[in-house]
Amino acid sequence: MMEGAPKFQVGGKLEGISQPKDPQKLSALSMTDFKVYKSRESTFNQVVEALADPNVNMVGVYGLGGVGKSTLVDHINKKVVEDQLFSVVVPATVKQNPVLEKIQKKIAETLGFELGGENEILRATSLHAKLKEEKSILVILDDLWEVLDLKKIGIPIGNDHKGWKVLLTSRNLDVLSTGMGCKSNFELKVLSKGEALELFKNMSELENSDKNAELQTIATQIVELCGGLPISIVTVAGALRNKKDLHHWEDALQRLSNNMGMEYVNASMRLSYDFLGSPELKSIFLLCGMMPYSSFDDLLKYGKGLGLFRGSNSMEDARIRLYTLVSNLKASCLLLESDSGNDYEMHDVVRELAISIASKDKHVLLKLDEWPGEEKMKECTKIYLSYNDISQLPEELICPNINFFYLGCADPSLSITNDFFRGMQSLNALDLSRMHLNSLPTSIRYLSNLQTLCLDRCILGDITLIGNLKNLHVVSLVSSEIKQFPFEMKNLTKLQLLDLRGSKIREIPCKVQASFKKLEELNMENCYIHWEAEAVLGNQSTNASLAELRNLEQLTALNIHIRSDHLLPSDLPFSKLVRYKILIGDVWNWSGKLESSRTLKLKLNTRNVHLERGVKMLLKGVEALYLDELIGVNNVLYDLNEKGFAELKYLSIQNNPEIQYIIDSSIEPPDHHAVFPKLESLILNDLIKLEKVWHGQFKTAE
Repeated sequence: MMEGAPKFQVGGKLEGISQPKDPQKLSALSMTDFKVYKSRESTFNQVVEALADPNVNMVGVYGLGGVGKSTLVDHINKKVVEDQLFSVVVPATVKQNPVLEKIQKKIAETLGFELGGENEILRATSLHAKLKEEKSILVILDDLWEVLDLKKIGIPIGNDHKGWKVLLTSRNLDVLSTGMGCKSNFELKVLSKGEALELFKNMSELENSDKNAELQTIATQIVELCGGLPISIVTVAGALRNKKDLHHWEDALQRLSNNMGMEYVNASMRLSYDFLGSPELKSIFLLCGMMPYSSFDDLLKYGKGLGLFRGSNSMEDARIRLYTLVSNLKASCLLLESDSGNDYEMHDVVRELAISIASKDKHVLLKLDEWPGEEKMKECTKIYLSYNDISQLPEELICPNINFFYLGCADPSLSITNDFFRGMQSLNALDLSRMHLNSLPTSIRYLSNLQTLCLDRCILGDITLIGNLKNLHVVSLVSSEIKQFPFEMKNLTKLQLLDLRGSKIREIPCKVQASFKKLEELNMENCYIHWEAEAVLGNQSTNASLAELRNLEQLTALNIHIRSDHLLPSDLPFSKLVRYKILIGDVWNWSGKLESSRTLKLKLNTRNVHLERGVKMLLKGVEALYLDELIGVNNVLYDLNEKGFAELKYLSIQNNPEIQYIIDSSIEPPDHHAVFPKLESLILNDLIKLEKVWHGQFKTAE
């Protein structure tokens, strides 16, 4: 969206500029097929009826983990929207250890406004006021594990708002009825035998791929063992999809038969895990399970350090490989598609299995009542300790086989001794999050095999010891408070990814960046560096200039904000960029969604600077383009890129006193046809000389 409030907008159908997909087809493609089976049809209808009842303001759905509660409420959501029961429907996922800020921001995002402020009470007050503006509203809070205080979120309750309703789901009826005060609660039960068999056959493609009577018989037996639990059925079916050999099916049946009761669920998950085959795929799955959140970027950083992407030497290759692995895990039903903006989600039942496998089979330490004995620590391959798991660290950990260590703790009293890492010399990836570190432990210099170092959301003092870790490929300082970017980091000549998103770094010593000759990804989103002009460069104490980017010949991804085009040197290395978010000018900020992996925001005060200082080459493949006050531009197409914008999806133009036309076909090459073939959105704001969007002969795409 545009920065600032628009004064007018130009929209509508842009024939000949782009050919939009049919809306009905687009909707159909994005909607997961869902069938309300007869055994749960009554539950579906009862919940919808309760939501329509003016005397009911809170409705609960409960049932076993994996029974399909989230899927049911997703389609109840679609039903009430279709029937227009509410003016607004706001879904949010709660889960274990809920973070109120995340829930608040999800609700605010759905309502279309940005929820600012660090204070929980102020956010709740702002959200409460916004919700009360709606005549009728349904808030869906999925996956409650414990009582949730709706007032702390900002959701109106009781007589505070007659038009509001809340739909809750939980595994525990007491959480809904006693804890939350739900008077109308409905149990979602497992599928009947016939429905379970139908689901299994559809997911395994048994009916389409093989009519073999033996497979049909085994399928019936497997479904019985799955106990009618959809997630169990789907994961086993996913593991057997397209497998026509009888021995695969017999093996699956045998292994499921050796377990009893609810252990069938874990057995089915384990079966799907074992059928993954690839050690690479299994390792990524276990990493996903260890992490209590969904973060593609962290998976990439950890996986790179652990050497999981074999044959993928570059960061871009590793990223593509990880996308493929995540897609494969989704196809196996071990990961889920996400509707929360993440790249994936993991079902709680599946996560529990991953934790079990990691703990028992891979000697991973994930939960801690007390530190294990010396022999156990020698077997340990990974340690992942979250914020509430640890109150004190030993002087030294002897873990000769460990390759990954994560510690997240916001308690400033927790300290790491200088000898702590002395016995972890095989460590490949280290993440210390939310830590208070006046200096790095001196034993970190022993980590000669370390390839990934993450110090995210930390309060940092002296980190010059990083300069000793010359095998680092990934350094991450996301949202950390750090006084000075150390000059010693110039020794990290193997660095491929540097993530400074949201960090408090303001100055980078001269010549440090220039030493990162193998750097491929540089992320400075929400990081405001005080760059020197190129002419000011002198001794080592001088702050870096953007001219040092010229040395980064391997750069393929760049997120950066350059507050003035006067700081732009010539010949910047933009030609190899595959992904970028580049903001030039003082009017822009990073708020709101940047819809594309290739986003450019421009405010250029110098005439034709876009032609001579590396910016023009970005316009060839840009997908989201934001323009503000471009000196010397009165025709966007001809003045910026006369060959058209083949990949452009989003175009926003604001505050320009000179633009007369967006497109002037009277001076285009005669063979030019669709200049914006993929355009989906056009927003125009405060263009005082604008006469026409299209001037000249209007040509339709062939």
